Amino acid sequence: VPVMVTPEEFCPGVRKGGWCNRIMPEILCVCPGHTIPKSFVVDLSRLEVGDKIMLKDLAVPEGVRLR
Repeated sequence: VPVMVTPEEFCPGVRKGGWCNRIMPEILCVCPGHTIPKSFVVDLSRLEVGDKIMLKDLAVPEGVRLR
């Protein structure tokens, strides 16, 4: 499932000279076929320099397990 992020220019950490390093452009999921998410959306608008988002921070629909 693809990971979609808000544009980097909205990230306070990037505006202060940091950068956004996307390690996982896609996430593997285990779920019934009819519950496969179209994407996972990550909001960068509150990230400062040094912050990170991990799988456990994502909103995962019920019945979907991340791998």
